[in-house]
Amino acid sequence: MKKSLFLIIILMASGLLVSGCVTLRSQQKETLLDQVNQLSLKVRSLEQENRSLQQENLEHQQVIGRLETDLADLEAKQEAQNKLLSEQIAKTKTESQIKLTNKNIQKALQAAGYDIGSLDGKIGSKTREAIMAFQKSNGLNTDGIVGGTTWKKLKTHLAEAKN
Repeated sequence: MKKSLFLIIILMASGLLVSGCVTLRSQQKETLLDQVNQLSLKVRSLEQENRSLQQENLEHQQVIGRLETDLADLEAKQEAQNKLLSEQIAKTKTESQIKLTNKNIQKALQAAGYDIGSLDGKIGSKTREAIMAFQKSNGLNTDGIVGGTTWKKLKTHLAEAKN
């Protein structure tokens, strides 16, 4: 009887121990499942944040692309304006270096499309008529004399003829 009592006690203790292990394992399993669920939520949240950042990055790259295109356009326009300005400066320098001579007056009138007769460096009747026609068509005082205002407009034709 002592032996059977002892066996009964050992069996009961074993049963309690096994049931305790099962309960402990069940609690551990629940804790691990909770942790897995929390980590899954974190992973989903991080994946969503990553997608948002990728979309934002794509939008930024598109903006950068448009800005680079705009910058290239502006640089091309600036280059064209610089070229035009350089040409205008060169033309102005050329015009300012042209001396007021009878021959240059005749050359400028010819370049502007007026008939001066022969290019002889003399202001004859044909050259005088051409001067007056030029003055009239440019809204100048029609006196047949090449003064400062007439020469300023007239020499631009001479500079164009040289270029």
